[in-house]
Amino acid sequence: MIHNGAELVTATRWVLPTSFAFHRLADLPESVRPLSEAIIAVDAAHEHHDPVHRLGRWQREPLDRWRTDGRIEHSPLLWAAMTCMVV
Repeated sequence: MIHNGAELVTATRWVLPTSFAFHRLADLPESVRPLSEAIIAVDAAHEHHDPVHRLGRWQREPLDRWRTDGRIEHSPLLWAAMTCMVV
């Protein structure tokens, strides 16, 4: 994307599990939507004047929750995969 002119790209380092996978495999209630929350965080970062900082700040929030309670919806499976690049 960057080679074709994009000035801002957020990518993942691996394939992300869907919220459905969290529901089915981790038995989370359907009201908990980890992937949707990640998508909203990326969208908010892209709208911010400093998207790299904003995404990093969001990533530290689930990290803190993961360290506190270890719940699967706060797992690094989602937030650790993301990286934001600005040209």
